[in-house]
Amino acid sequence: MEGEERAHRDAHFQEELESLKASVARLTSLLEQTLRNASGEGPSNRPAIFVQPPATAQPEETISEHGQEPPYNSAFVHSMPPAPAPAIIDLVANESHKTKSSNGIDQDKMAALEARIRAIEGADLYDPIHVVEMCLVPNVVVPKEFRVPEFIKYTGTQYPITHLKSYCNKMAEVVHDEKLPIHFFQDSLSGAVLSWYMRLDNTKIQKWKNLVDAFVK
Repeated sequence: MEGEERAHRDAHFQEELESLKASVARLTSLLEQTLRNASGEGPSNRPAIFVQPPATAQPEETISEHGQEPPYNSAFVHSMPPAPAPAIIDLVANESHKTKSSNGIDQDKMAALEARIRAIEGADLYDPIHVVEMCLVPNVVVPKEFRVPEFIKYTGTQYPITHLKSYCNKMAEVVHDEKLPIHFFQDSLSGAVLSWYMRLDNTKIQKWKNLVDAFVK
């Protein structure tokens, strides 16, 4: 008689356990369907992290000190909460947010750099009025038949007087107009010496002698 009651309790417990498993599976499926409907998409192919929910403690059968099993409590099985659905963390959305933030910072830096360049160079740097001021020798008239010779480039390592003599020999046909030797002298320079020529003050270079004195210093 006692064996039949025990078998009956075991069968009843097994039925309750199967019913609980079916309820959990049904609730999980319903939750996933709800999430898909809310996002308006089918099954996502984006990478996600599944957070495993903590395991629910299962009831254990214990034997009392008298060798008898404790009475079966069906209320305990019904009070067990369903297992929560796995939490999904969208990595693609996080990376997209980081990329947008980075692009915004880069654009701000670029805008600040452009503003700084405009402040240094000036908005009217290439105004026609200022172009005349930028020329070392304005209003140069080059003869139509004149061809610019091939000069040996001076880099600052050669003897300056030798370079001046070589330059004057090639410009012999136009030395009568001092503006032409001053103007074409830049074609015989390179590197740092050419940068030096570009920084000369046109108010101080009025004659060829002014340029020679500044060059040999």
